[in-house]
Amino acid sequence: MKYKILDQAKANELLDRIDPPHNELPAIVGAQKAGIGELISDEVFEALSQRLSALKDEVELHTQRFDAEACVIVHQAIPDEADLLGSDGFWRWLALGPLQEIVLWRFPAGKGKAIGEDGAQPKYNRENFGVGASARQRSECYPYKLWLRADLGSIADYGDPYRFARRGDVDFWTSHVLRQAYTTNRALCRALVRFQFPDDRGGKPKLVSGTENPTKGIRGIRTLAKRIKRLQASCELSILEDHELDALLSELADGLTPAQ
Repeated sequence: MKYKILDQAKANELLDRIDPPHNELPAIVGAQKAGIGELISDEVFEALSQRLSALKDEVELHTQRFDAEACVIVHQAIPDEADLLGSDGFWRWLALGPLQEIVLWRFPAGKGKAIGEDGAQPKYNRENFGVGASARQRSECYPYKLWLRADLGSIADYGDPYRFARRGDVDFWTSHVLRQAYTTNRALCRALVRFQFPDDRGGKPKLVSGTENPTKGIRGIRTLAKRIKRLQASCELSILEDHELDALLSELADGLTPAQ
């Protein structure tokens, strides 16, 4: 299938036009097409935008709840096409086109930053739109991270296959999953989500999350992530079965601080 893409030069031009202050959101220009076959209908992405807008209105300022539900909506809407899913140009087009308003709402300009002494307005973080010098920076594209969260967290066993994807906060998914090298091992990522947010805890974390204090013996999910990373550097974990990964994570978590 064919799909629309946007290169970084065109994306930067568009972002220059919407850097605050702005009055109207500009329409995307300069989009190209990639792939073969029939072009994906714009109606697919219009429907996606409408569903996310309705969710935004429903949750108001509860962004953690928005991410938890939006990842499922995005995952269900995007066609399962390998070339499309692996194209940062597609995700850039999606972030700056159909989902532009959503990304701007989710990541306001200069979030957490004040107006400069010279009166300069804070800028948008362009990585949220898939613009960056490195592959890692481009992978920070918000719609792509939503899709990846749902894909890594989906478990087709019984009940709601997305229940694990809905669990956890931004810090867990961004710092301990999406930005880690072990993201390439989907079975390992799913095992980590199952371990930290097991069904028998109702989705609550198993290990302490957030700030740790090793001098006081407080080590949690951050330390577990580091242990996984070190082990992956010397061991081939992709050959392990689910039950072996579950046992491995339990072993690596030995001595770590449980959450309340």
